[in-house]
Amino acid sequence: MRYAQLERVLGRYYGQNWDAAGERADDVLERALQETGRQELRTLLRELDELRASGICEPQLSDVVRYELGCYITPEREGLDMTTWLSHVSDAVRRRVQALDAAQLDVLFQQAVDALDRGDAATLRELLARHPRLARERLHAPGDWLRAQVGKSLDDFFHAPYLLWFVAEDPPRRGRLAPDIADMAQLIVEAARRSGSSIQEQLDHALRLVSWSWIARDHGVQIPLIDVLLDAGAVPHGNPENALVNGNFEAADHLLQRGAHLTLAAAACLERWPDVARLAPEATPTARQGALVLAALHGRTAAVARLLEYGADANEPSPDLYAHGTPLHHAVCSGSLATVQVLVEAGASLEREDGVHHGKPVDWAEYYEEQHAGSERARRYTEIAAYLRARRR
Repeated sequence: MRYAQLERVLGRYYGQNWDAAGERADDVLERALQETGRQELRTLLRELDELRASGICEPQLSDVVRYELGCYITPEREGLDMTTWLSHVSDAVRRRVQALDAAQLDVLFQQAVDALDRGDAATLRELLARHPRLARERLHAPGDWLRAQVGKSLDDFFHAPYLLWFVAEDPPRRGRLAPDIADMAQLIVEAARRSGSSIQEQLDHALRLVSWSWIARDHGVQIPLIDVLLDAGAVPHGNPENALVNGNFEAADHLLQRGAHLTLAAAACLERWPDVARLAPEATPTARQGALVLAALHGRTAAVARLLEYGADANEPSPDLYAHGTPLHHAVCSGSLATVQVLVEAGASLEREDGVHHGKPVDWAEYYEEQHAGSERARRYTEIAAYLRARRR
């Protein structure tokens, strides 16, 4: 029969006297969709599309539905003709298929991410071979398992992630990465390429996440991951700065060696003084301020001093990097007394409050002193707080 699946579903649920129990047509449809498997629903959707595209007139369509399919629906009771009702059924089937597909993808992602976490390349390879969509589709409907691990990141920079993005461990989920994570990233890249669709978006954001990742750095896999992504075609530009935000200096330098554009911020933080001298005079005020804040954030005292000489403002936040604090606030955060002193001597305000917590630089020092109590780092904040209190007198 031309429409065997339609007959099985519509004929079964809308047979003669289907409404004897007083059920609404849409309630019957919902029950039918819930009780029909995903592959059968796909076939049902294909047959619906074929029937609707057949071009037969409305009376003939009604006859096909009633006499060939055994579906005794009377859409006129609800103010619809048969064409409109079939369109309504098609939309409902499509939504159900999409929901089932999303649920299946979430389960597959969970299995694949578990393989990544365990360093189980064999299982990952098998999953990618059996389910190619794993490498090419985004997880638009993640389950509670992922929300519990990464929280609000799913609403921000980790929204609807690709599987490839999990190799960065940023946002942190477990705090560690398998030693062969770069090889497994290569498996995902190769599987995504076999899908035939563009993978530029997932490559570029994966590189951004890896550049940020202090976990990848601390586990010695950041550089190999960067190389896998760059070799696959990820664009390096802008990522030295992403690496430097989290103090990944080796990664920033490596990205520059691999062709990333050199900016004033990167040159200053990596202490490339001839490049600083070349770039600073032509830099915009925003670029100079971003470079100053980034250097202050990591206690790069010499870089801060040079950027001030080139006209960076000791008091102005950077609109592009942690704009709630001044360079002095971020220098305090770095734990570098020398950097704090350079900024104060250049006229940085001791009284200006940050834009979120409304704390002055000395308040930040006291906060970090408390947060790191009992550690060597706490001593640095104690010295900074004492210095700032003395300068305020």
